[in-house]
Amino acid sequence: DIMASLLKAGLESNILDEHARNSIVMKHYALFELGINTRHFKKVKVHFESALRDCWVEEELLQECTQRFGALQSIFEEEGAELRRTAKVQEDLSKRILAATTA
Repeated sequence: DIMASLLKAGLESNILDEHARNSIVMKHYALFELGINTRHFKKVKVHFESALRDCWVEEELLQECTQRFGALQSIFEEEGAELRRTAKVQEDLSKRILAATTA
């Protein structure tokens, strides 16, 4: 279900369109919260390419599909970085609150 949804987003959406990007982020936010990152995305992309090759998809179509799917990677990079920053801020805040309450 997740793979199908990501494929649909990559192949049907204009990733450069801000509305489409926001829609993808909101729909798949749980993935980012689970820690899915660029490394995981690259593994899914390799699996996708292999599946297309196994189905004897013509090279031109394979290149177009992998290019469009690959455009989703920037979303994973940006959202992953944002979640790491947010987690760091929350951790720092928790430490300050704990320090203030124990002082």
